[in-house]
This record gives sequence, structure tokens and C-alpha cells, in this order.
Amino acid sequence: ARKARPAPGADEYDDGLPQILCVSESHVAVDHLLAGLVAARVKAVRVGAPVGDRGDRVPTRTADALGKHSLDVVARDARKRSRAAGNDAAAQTRAAWEAQRAALRKARVVCATCVAA
Repeated sequence: ARKARPAPGADEYDDGLPQILCVSESHVAVDHLLAGLVAARVKAVRVGAPVGDRGDRVPTRTADALGKHSLDVVARDARKRSRAAGNDAAAQTRAAWEAQRAALRKARVVCATCVAA
């Protein structure tokens, strides 16, 4: 018998296997985790920007290497491309959202910072 596949979306990776959520209390630890996953050729994304890419700091080598795996950076780059194409603010936001959604759909692992209570 053929196993029924859930509808694409919520908790399913493109091949039908579940995604993995990896969390840590430290931004730096999440960056190191992501770096290891990327080095192992695991499709992974980070919620938020790498530590050295937080706007007020000069990007570090790690931030540069991990930037394309960050949902914040993916959204920022999509907005820039949309703005350069002459689109309005709504279209820029839509482009950013769609780019983040596409990155999440392709990721086997989602990395994030989690603050303990």
C-alpha cells in the first residue's frame, strides 16, 4: 500500500521527511551549528542574521559565509532586488516573504536562538 503524503507545507521537507529544528540560547552557538551543517552539506537556514551581520557591526568572515543561509539576509537581498526592479514597498515585502518561504521549504534543518524562561 502506498503511504499517504501530507499536503506540502507546515512540517514537511520537499522529500516528505520532517524538518529538524535546532535551537540554542546563544547566537554564536547557533552560528557555529549552522556553519557545521553547511560544511557537512546539509541544507540549513538560520532564523535571524548571523552574529557579525546585525546592522551595527562590521560583518565577520563567518557572517559573510553564512549570510545566504540566513532568513534575514535572504529577505534583505530580495527586497534590494525588488527595489532595483522599480517595485513598490508592497511588492518588495512580498518578494522578501516569498524568498524566505522558498528558503524554508528547501531546508532540512532550521536553526534558531531560543531564550529559556
